Amino acid sequence: MKTFQDRYNLHVDIESIENYIDGTFRKLNRTSRSLHKPLQVNRYKSKWNDEDQPHRFSH
Repeated sequence: MKTFQDRYNLHVDIESIENYIDGTFRKLNRTSRSLHKPLQVNRYKSKWNDEDQPHRFSH
């Protein structure tokens, strides 16, 4: 099965994409907090951290 990069011919620097995604999620978290929905923010934050930890240490 082709990877995402192979399928779309995207052989670019993955680290820059990860930094962009991290920045996007920081903006989303800031926006969510400003909307005063603590339950929703906490749920998304813990979900993101749970998914993020194994990926980050696998490099």
